[in-house]
Amino acid sequence: MVHNSQSFLLDVFALDIQRARDHGLATYGIQRDDFELEDLGNDFSSFGRKGEKLRRIYRSTWRMDAIVGVMAEPPVGNSILGEVGTNLM
Repeated sequence: MVHNSQSFLLDVFALDIQRARDHGLATYGIQRDDFELEDLGNDFSSFGRKGEKLRRIYRSTWRMDAIVGVMAEPPVGNSILGEVGTNLM
């Protein structure tokens, strides 16, 4: 959250999600497919504790906003990024 000069909070993460939707960015599932990664479908177990909540919200990784998936996916190796985040970089 960011406090701006007009005395209200701005949810930057929510703005990034909406901005990605406005620009037609591919969903997390589509990006996994583009990078030829395993299709997770409805399996959110790899997201750990967050997985059940994500499953209730999105029902499928093919519907999940890419920024949400990239921020929630488990890191690969010694990186702070997961599979999709690593490929995006």
